[in-house]
Amino acid sequence: MLFSQIAHGDETLRAKCIAFVSTQVIANAAELLHPHPDVEEFLRDQILTVLNDVTGHEFRVFMNMLMSLKIFQTNEAAQELVNIIADQSGLNEPFKVCV
Repeated sequence: MLFSQIAHGDETLRAKCIAFVSTQVIANAAELLHPHPDVEEFLRDQILTVLNDVTGHEFRVFMNMLMSLKIFQTNEAAQELVNIIADQSGLNEPFKVCV
């Protein structure tokens, strides 16, 4: 429900939901997320769904959230973060030369 509000809510509600997730959920990650890898994976999946339409600030907030998850502490998982950044920045698109 929270990520649905982030994806489809008005700007004020969206900002409040992002602030809640980034402060309350991540601050309590040890109790809420880390004992349950499937919950971390669910959070990752939800974040990835909203990354298609975020501001630069929101992108940084979500990336910080992803980096704080234990599932992203391996080299292979870190590569997934690099791929997310490349996709978001458009580095996978062909370079267009303007003259």
